[in-house]
Amino acid sequence: HGDDRTVFAAGGQWRLTLVDPLQWSAPRPEADASLVAPMPGKVVAVLVALDTPIEAGSPLMVLEAMKMEHTLHAPCAGVVRAFHYEAGDPVAEGAVLLQFEATSDLGTGSRL
Repeated sequence: HGDDRTVFAAGGQWRLTLVDPLQWSAPRPEADASLVAPMPGKVVAVLVALDTPIEAGSPLMVLEAMKMEHTLHAPCAGVVRAFHYEAGDPVAEGAVLLQFEATSDLGTGSRL
């Protein structure tokens, strides 16, 4: 049912729940937020310039992990204030990739 599974084996019964690790690693839109790497990988591209106003959902960086490219998006409208990694840099899971300052007067993007 949903994300729950029941496994019957060797006379026992176990209930398992599927957990999406990316759901828990998403940054929260706070006044001073940071974007973290959801998994270990390598920064492929930085897609925005510092101090440029962006809308919610705008692509910020591309991370290569597990032989796939993953685009990381802005959690809400705001401005990128600092980058901690550039294209070609390896990153660990949970590494702070950039500092993001949320604003309420940019665009019509929805907040997460």
